[in-house]
Amino acid sequence: TILACAMLGLTLFGLVKAGAMGEINEMGFMEIMVFSSLIVAVDPVAVLAVFNEIGVNHVLYFIVFGESLLNDGVTVVLYKVFQAYNLMDTITGADIILGIVKFFVVCLGGLFLGILAGITSALLTKLSIH
Repeated sequence: TILACAMLGLTLFGLVKAGAMGEINEMGFMEIMVFSSLIVAVDPVAVLAVFNEIGVNHVLYFIVFGESLLNDGVTVVLYKVFQAYNLMDTITGADIILGIVKFFVVCLGGLFLGILAGITSALLTKLSIH
């Protein structure tokens, strides 16, 4: 997702600078990156619907579902970081480092909450009376 966002953003920026985008020549690099972070999200809802219809292996279904959740999370963080950068007059090296740190904090925080919810669910299931 990150690579696709960077490639799409750089390609669009190149097209704007070359004048191939018509009247959109006023867009700055950060505005283009905000747009790229939104458009790069690919939702595999159709793939999951087909998988469900044809009865594909459950492991494959959940792998694709998990990848879609990860993809959506990365997209949200990219959008938030680029939106914050877009509002700044100048972007320093410290701002870039903080953006990278924010990315890892959100990812690791989500992982921690997921593990905590899984452990809680497992304990409640184990200790419940049937």
